[in-house]
Amino acid sequence: MSTQNGKQAAEKLLAGFADVLNNVNADAIASFYTQDGVFMPDGFKKLTATDLGMAGNQYLKKSGFQISYDIESVTFDREFAFVETIAKIKVRSDSDDKTFSQSSRDFFVLRKEEAQWKIYRYIFNHVRAN
Repeated sequence: MSTQNGKQAAEKLLAGFADVLNNVNADAIASFYTQDGVFMPDGFKKLTATDLGMAGNQYLKKSGFQISYDIESVTFDREFAFVETIAKIKVRSDSDDKTFSQSSRDFFVLRKEEAQWKIYRYIFNHVRAN
């Protein structure tokens, strides 16, 4: 796979993932992860894709969560891809119901599963308010 094709595959996967999150389709979150995929949010316990589907719906609705990913780099081999992104996030504050923007540096390890790239590991650093 060429570098351009690898980046396009990563962009497609992450755009679809963001769309699922932005449209509060928590039932579809697991479909973007490998069967043994894990989300490791900063400051929280790690979650499986199944955990995300169960807990995500309430949080996504309550916070008005919106996210987009700007891909900075993609490195891949036959089975794995490593994707560095800057995530741009909008959420609604619990305390005053105001919407604010944040950004974070996100790191994905993708793994090919049945000829499709899926999220194997997803981690991000502290979120910075904009």
